[in-house]
Amino acid sequence: MRRLVVALVCVLAMSAVPSRAAEVPPVPQEAATQQLTPEDKEVLRELSDEMNEPIMSREGWILGHCVSEAGRARAEKVFAPFGESMEAGLAAIGGAQGFREALRGMLTDEDPVVRGFAAAMLAVVKDQDSKEGIAALLRRPYAPPAEEWQEEYSRWDRSRAAMALGMLGAKEYTEKIVALLKDDDEYVREGAALGLGYMNAREHAKKVAELLDDEADEVRESACASLARMGARDLAPEIARLFDEEESETNAAACYALAKLGAREQAGRIAGLLDDEFDSGTAAKALALLGAEDYAGAIAKVLTSEDPLNRQDALLALGILQARQYEDAVAERLNDGEAYVCHAAAVALVLMDSREHAGEALAAAEGAGQRPFLYHDFSPVVLEEVIKLRQRYEDNLKAMKARAGADAAER
Repeated sequence: MRRLVVALVCVLAMSAVPSRAAEVPPVPQEAATQQLTPEDKEVLRELSDEMNEPIMSREGWILGHCVSEAGRARAEKVFAPFGESMEAGLAAIGGAQGFREALRGMLTDEDPVVRGFAAAMLAVVKDQDSKEGIAALLRRPYAPPAEEWQEEYSRWDRSRAAMALGMLGAKEYTEKIVALLKDDDEYVREGAALGLGYMNAREHAKKVAELLDDEADEVRESACASLARMGARDLAPEIARLFDEEESETNAAACYALAKLGAREQAGRIAGLLDDEFDSGTAAKALALLGAEDYAGAIAKVLTSEDPLNRQDALLALGILQARQYEDAVAERLNDGEAYVCHAAAVALVLMDSREHAGEALAAAEGAGQRPFLYHDFSPVVLEEVIKLRQRYEDNLKAMKARAGADAAER
């Protein structure tokens, strides 16, 4: 729940720049919680929302690794108070209003990465009042970065502004964002595609689909995600064309987009990747999300893959499909040499609501602790679907524990 800001503080702390935390008096946790207003609580809800986590994680990584030293110091000054807790940090910075004002101030920072991060975060906390300030980044003249190595991210602010305006549903800027689909900078094209997807600009789906032929992997991946969020089912064949490329880096994005679109007619194309050492796991999960039960046997063969990630993904897929005919094969992986594969086997058995291997599954699930199986094992594009799966997992886990308790009481 607090992963983003804590991670940010840790990343910034790794810099040689001295910490500025001492400039802001710490607020005790209990006092901070008592001081929270309804507006503060709403901001905290957005910062801890599972749907926002993938966005914040990437923005935090870029800020931590691609910012200039001076920009890092300025960002650290804003986020250092969050080192203790989200509540205390928000109280120290002046509540929700102070947090938003700090982010708005970052929109005019000298560093494009800092400006881009601010735009994305303002969208995460749904700050409609910042739309004009974010849109100003689309018009900001290009300036060479302070450090030569940062040239790659010199237009990051424009990229994130396009994305953020889409997240805020700022349709008044649609045409400006559409124009950025042809920008020379690949990150700007990526941000524009994402923005149009977030605002569900379905009328521009074909223009976004043109980016499926872009030379940059990130752009093609963003086009897939955008078309999926738009529900552009009619363009599923265009997305599936990506499978025709040799050694395609976008196979995973295409798989998840087709799963999100419910393009069951493309299941055969996806299944063609089950023999690919790089993409078999992703293909298995996409087929499972499509409910393609007739491919359960082919997915089960991936359980013997030499790649533990593929074994993990095949286990999750069989669990999602509730393919109980492979319950024994799944249970065998509770003794896999990789701990995360063992945990995936436990998750799969719980998703199946296993009776035969309930005791083993419960023990393995308990031993794995609270490791979530959705954040890093699935694409953000299908996060809504996976959150539902986690609810099924938790409901089944509760029922299995209840049965185990009842059985123990009878004995």
